[in-house]
Amino acid sequence: MIPKPGKADYSEPKAYRPISLLECCRKLLEKIVAKRFLADINSLQLLPPRQFGSRDYHSAVDAASVLVHTVESCLNARRVAAVLLFNIQGFFNNIHQGRAAQVLRNLGFPASVCDWVASFLWDRRVFLSFNKKESDPFDVNSGTPQGSPLSPILSALYTSPLLHKLQAWNNRDLSLYVDDGSIIATGPTYRSTAQAIASGFDTAWLKRNGLRAEPDKTELMSFAPKHPKPSPIYGTPITSLALRDPYRGTYTVRPQTTMRYLGIFLHHRLDWSHHAKIMAMRAQSVVRSLHILGNSVRGLNFANWQKVYHAIVLPVLAYGAPVWYTGVRQKKICQTLQIAQNDAIRRITGCFRTTPTEPLHSLISIPPIKYTLDQALDKIRNNYKDRDNRPSQTCRTNYLPFSLHAHMWTYMQQVSI
Repeated sequence: MIPKPGKADYSEPKAYRPISLLECCRKLLEKIVAKRFLADINSLQLLPPRQFGSRDYHSAVDAASVLVHTVESCLNARRVAAVLLFNIQGFFNNIHQGRAAQVLRNLGFPASVCDWVASFLWDRRVFLSFNKKESDPFDVNSGTPQGSPLSPILSALYTSPLLHKLQAWNNRDLSLYVDDGSIIATGPTYRSTAQAIASGFDTAWLKRNGLRAEPDKTELMSFAPKHPKPSPIYGTPITSLALRDPYRGTYTVRPQTTMRYLGIFLHHRLDWSHHAKIMAMRAQSVVRSLHILGNSVRGLNFANWQKVYHAIVLPVLAYGAPVWYTGVRQKKICQTLQIAQNDAIRRITGCFRTTPTEPLHSLISIPPIKYTLDQALDKIRNNYKDRDNRPSQTCRTNYLPFSLHAHMWTYMQQVSI
């Protein structure tokens, strides 16, 4: 049991994350199975494009980029947009083995594969270890073990029928990154957009799959086009939204001006200054904690400090750059990040606070943050072009589809897991 960081009350069970410690041979077998799942998913497009987790060529930044791009498109069309973020409570622990096997059958996997997955999720015996104390062993007949190489891809396949069914939605859309979901709706007024969000969040579709949304992690934000004068055409911004939950009943969510989505801080005006300030403070905190590795007299040399900066500090500063960085009218944002980078450079070189940073950039071969962001933006654009021009992804793997390995599955079923 690993405590989750930043929790207010560690007496609650949900403040801890159970990580399964598995045998090496078992993890090797599960890794082989996961690779074969990915081969069929990539070649046959078994996962909807709105599932951004547990698959190749998709990431949390891609999910946030799609969300922000959709909001910007609504605003450019002079329409109101609303985003509702939710989290599936206990997602990995509540995956039903029978339903997961049926989902695989509906996707066309062989019966031997479905039976093997059902056996993988059924009749597991575990015990808990925390603070050098162990519980008595007990049986678990649902959920996937967190820490297993097979759990992420199984969880993504488990929600695929949901995303396929919701492709028929109008004026709203649903995206998932494993267990983090976002519903975006658009309409001519605040009220119509809120109604579309509320009807889309009717979580009966979660209940049918044995899942539920966590009310404490549900957040709402509204976006409206900028208008030079107060205009009544969009109506009055909503102050609260009633949502229905089949387990808890009706509860109320209030719109936020800022909220966090997959590590990126959104603003209701799409102002990224708040995100830049938080990333800058985090980077400065990381630099202070790394100062114990050495200074100008002892410890790491410039070459190793450069590696530390690029591996630890820079990913914090530039996190989510494809989402928020455009290079246009973002001078203040770059200045905020540059101040944090200057602090890191001075600490690395051991110089005084008043030392100019221009020669220090050349000394340790770290360019200003604006050039780094421009380079990252160009790299992302080239990656998207290569992704569009890439041939069938089955060429990237040597793993053959399940249908060509039925004899292998007969052997796998005999292996005790």
